[in-house]
Amino acid sequence: MAQVQHLSIRQGVYYYARRVPSEVLDRPTMHDAIFDGKAMYRVSLRTKDRSLALQRFQQEDAKFCAKVALVIGSRVSEPVISSEVGPRGVPRQLTAGILNQVEADLAESSFRRWRRLHAVAELGEREREEFQREMDLREQEAESIRAILIDGEVSRDPRLPDIADAAARIAIENNLDVNSAGAMAALRSAVRKGMLAGERRVDELLRNGAGSLVQSEEQASFPKLQEVIDVYMASKDRPRTIAEIREVGSALVALVGNVSVADVKSSHIRNFLKGQAARQVGGKDPQSVVRPLSRATLQKKLALIRAAFAYSIERDELQIANPASGIDVTVFAQTASTAAMPDKRPFSLGELQKIFAHPWFTGCASVRDIYAPGSHRLDGMHYWVPVVAALTGMRAGELGGLRVDEVAFDDQYPHIVVQSNEFRPTKTGKSRRVPILDALAEIGFCDWVENARRSGRARLFDDWLPPRKAASTTGEASWSNGAVIRAFNRNVVPTTLQKAADGRARLDVTFHSFRGAFKSMLGLQRHALPSNFINEVIGHAKSALDERYVGVIPIDETYPAMKACAYSGLTLPRLPTVA
Repeated sequence: MAQVQHLSIRQGVYYYARRVPSEVLDRPTMHDAIFDGKAMYRVSLRTKDRSLALQRFQQEDAKFCAKVALVIGSRVSEPVISSEVGPRGVPRQLTAGILNQVEADLAESSFRRWRRLHAVAELGEREREEFQREMDLREQEAESIRAILIDGEVSRDPRLPDIADAAARIAIENNLDVNSAGAMAALRSAVRKGMLAGERRVDELLRNGAGSLVQSEEQASFPKLQEVIDVYMASKDRPRTIAEIREVGSALVALVGNVSVADVKSSHIRNFLKGQAARQVGGKDPQSVVRPLSRATLQKKLALIRAAFAYSIERDELQIANPASGIDVTVFAQTASTAAMPDKRPFSLGELQKIFAHPWFTGCASVRDIYAPGSHRLDGMHYWVPVVAALTGMRAGELGGLRVDEVAFDDQYPHIVVQSNEFRPTKTGKSRRVPILDALAEIGFCDWVENARRSGRARLFDDWLPPRKAASTTGEASWSNGAVIRAFNRNVVPTTLQKAADGRARLDVTFHSFRGAFKSMLGLQRHALPSNFINEVIGHAKSALDERYVGVIPIDETYPAMKACAYSGLTLPRLPTVA
């Protein structure tokens, strides 16, 4: 196959690479302005198909020649032949540190040329005239630059920023892994943010000369986007909510920039949602299914943005229309196949019988080999966490952070208090009391808790290591990724129920299915429990009528009604140590 001058390939991707002529290098001011001071002009053609690359090559070649003509006033000759370049080893993972560096480098690069022009203008009349021409040109292009860096528009003018081109060039030059849409979107966001930061630094430099991108007095009277997000975040007290607001706010500011809220348009929110919808989640381990961000997650992100604006608008701190209103996320959301992402469901009675026949509950080989059958009985979290979940419907996080003194087994109405504590908050921020059923007491739970009380430990399941971060910054959901929960989902469920956990499809039952199974058991007709009793114990929202006129149902009503409830025919292995 014939070699084409200036057409190179790296990691299968074609790109246009050409040395900048010496005639341009001899004009450092314009060289910095048009070629960013680089001796090699390199642009990704964004394809692995040679025929398509050749088509795009012609466009890039014309763009290169046009840039040279802007500097030296004539077309460039063909002095250099680019060689084929092979793969450069394993691509580097795109990290937050790299994105921050890209942003900082581009900000400095955009600002460096103007700082030099500003300094050189003091040398003489000719330099001042050139500086004035550059300022006039910037004034003329200000709206176009603003449309690209703030509104997300695209221009074919080679003199204007090209976000996609710059991101692709950075990825190639630094051998970055941007194969996923989410990675490339993050890189483009860093490029846009860096360029915008550079332009604002230029405005600050030229402020005495009325920088063309400086906000008007009317715009300056509005708070910045980050301020609005911070104000809304400060109104919340639940760590999980605060973390969610911080995450979505940071991503929005990274895309749009910390602009005046008067400049934030509905198009910016839509572009943000498009970028988020392109992200892939999962795949962190072989059993994790790679999937697009769900519609519910997109809706939650949009709701947080809308609520942040609404909060300041309702307080009369903003006199603008809410830019996040009237947007339908369904037009952006990608739907994962039902085969890959089946709906979650409760355990059936038959599945519970198989699960509790696992060596965790009947006897394993040893304290180290807990998956092979044997005579060694586990008496810590591996036994009790699933058992208690099946007979209380408590969430994983509620169990992980449960204190010993929150188990009132010796009360007139034995129960567990689910409330926020120093180890974790609750999901809703509310407290409730869960009856200790006869079925749980009969297998020695109360005796085991008494032993834990005498040991003086604070948490009931103290062999369940807490999340690395403090409870004040994580929330109860962080416990759901604990070792015992992962082991149950990745080993116990697939082994006992013969369900594949190979990363091709999500399991339709997990540890959380205990919660659904418990609620289904309470709802059986033979138990004749009112729905508001069940919702009270489970921690689900009651009907508006019950919430208004009934309120909290006390344990002295729920315990007598529920104490005898049980799974029909389910036998839970009893520990010999609590016999």
